[in-house]
Amino acid sequence: MQAHAADVRTAAVDPPGCEIIGSEKFCAAILISGKIEPGDADRVNAFFSRIDQSATGSLPIRIGLAYLDSPGGNVSEAMKIGRLLRSRQVGTFITIDSFCASACVLILASGVHRAAAGPVEIHSFYSPGFLGTGDFVGANRQYEVLSRAVEEYLREMRVPRTLLDEMIKVPHSMSRRLSLEETINLGLLGIDPVYAQVRKSK
Repeated sequence: MQAHAADVRTAAVDPPGCEIIGSEKFCAAILISGKIEPGDADRVNAFFSRIDQSATGSLPIRIGLAYLDSPGGNVSEAMKIGRLLRSRQVGTFITIDSFCASACVLILASGVHRAAAGPVEIHSFYSPGFLGTGDFVGANRQYEVLSRAVEEYLREMRVPRTLLDEMIKVPHSMSRRLSLEETINLGLLGIDPVYAQVRKSK
């Protein structure tokens, strides 16, 4: 794990839950770990591009699954990563020895199929630049902008807005671990309804 940005690396080839969607012969899983910082979406995209370029006609491979292990970080960057994963029909998974908190949950929500064996934790987002400043007006304005952006993102991912409602109930300085029932009800486990329609028969 890098100190100041998410780490992206290949984790496995043809693991359970990694689905072939085209003419590929292999499906690779990647691991996205560490704190999410500005610029990480470009790094994830560059990683995808390297895999695309290295996949020859005799060895077609796709990235079909993203393992997540992150305490969160920059909300806007997490949504950029999530949109990238969704555009490539990638599933998301938290292994039993990993966890996904804060902004990482937005990446989890992007998976065309989502699963979690490890803990999922939520809290309200915040802007570090406003901490301790007393600038309620400025912080409130920024919070509203970010709230609308998260709401639109969840709509795109076809995840209930209830997730946002639950997030904002928890102060940024705290964290709440979701139960299995809550994770299901908030749309963080399961399969995207559109992907369920178009996926190939197993």
